[in-house]
Amino acid sequence: MRNQRTGRHGVSSCKLALIAASVAFGLSACYEGLGPDGELEPSFPGFEIPAEGEEPAAGEPGTSLIAAAPPADNAFPVAGYVRGESCRDGFGDPRPGGRTHQGVDCFAAQSHAPLVAVEDATIRVVRTAAETPEFSGNSISIRGDSGWRYYYGHIESTPFRKADQGLTRVKKGDVIALMGSTGTSVEHLHFEAAPGDSDAVDPYPFMATWQRTAGNGAPPPAPPPDPELPPPPPVDGCGVLVPGEVMLPGQILYSCDNRFQLELQTDGNIVLRIVDYVALWSSKTYGTSPSGLVMQEDGNLVLYGTDGGPIWHISTHGHPGAYMVLQDDGNLVVYEGDKPLWNTGPA
Repeated sequence: MRNQRTGRHGVSSCKLALIAASVAFGLSACYEGLGPDGELEPSFPGFEIPAEGEEPAAGEPGTSLIAAAPPADNAFPVAGYVRGESCRDGFGDPRPGGRTHQGVDCFAAQSHAPLVAVEDATIRVVRTAAETPEFSGNSISIRGDSGWRYYYGHIESTPFRKADQGLTRVKKGDVIALMGSTGTSVEHLHFEAAPGDSDAVDPYPFMATWQRTAGNGAPPPAPPPDPELPPPPPVDGCGVLVPGEVMLPGQILYSCDNRFQLELQTDGNIVLRIVDYVALWSSKTYGTSPSGLVMQEDGNLVLYGTDGGPIWHISTHGHPGAYMVLQDDGNLVVYEGDKPLWNTGPA
């Protein structure tokens, strides 16, 4: 549970409630000065800029005393996971309008995975999708006791309100939000980290040592049971997408007996059908701008958009060497060796 405290403006925080189905926001907190992006920023007890002539305390924003790296024993932001199971390093990747990706994207096998505070911190800013730039969605950021600040984007919901900004304390491992897809088409966490009030830096290298946590004592999510499927066919080239291989828009992959086909349509939908006949399955990603369907070397099958971001994926990262097969029974399967990781089901 998060601690309660009363700020220097006499506002007390609320008890941690169950995470709501949508983001609840209250009245604005007291604001002092501008943040690094030019917007009004709330005051943060314990992190005020010292008055002229005063010596800054260790960890205060705007000082050189903030460590060059966040704490090595931070909690990993997605409960139940560590970096190699959840994230890809896309920091600096190009985005539309000349922007670059200022964080890393992390995924979870289950929907609305709990997101936790990576260190003891103060709630910094809570925003709805309507208050943020296009593609950002709902978000929450925290200021860690180390002086580092952390941003959680595309969240589904959070129990915190604007009245918590700069006042409410959370402990390392406390659940502060649920993973979502607000502002994007694929559920994931967009995570950023920055020292003090400086620009965001690539957090991926630091996250290698961050610890798995259950999130407020809840057990880590159980892995989904393996589907019972027949042994895979040999990888002989037909009907197979091997690690590192890409299907381009308009390209068709056929099963070895030529009865079934998988097409990445130019409208972004991935469709499995009996050849030139009825559709058996689709990714329901029509209306997007695809650049390619990638069988990644980490084992995840991902549809990427022309902006470089993921549109759809099957959450099988963490299984390097996995490959995709369109079988003669009409089943589209991703295997690791002879172990099925994901499938659409036979025709």
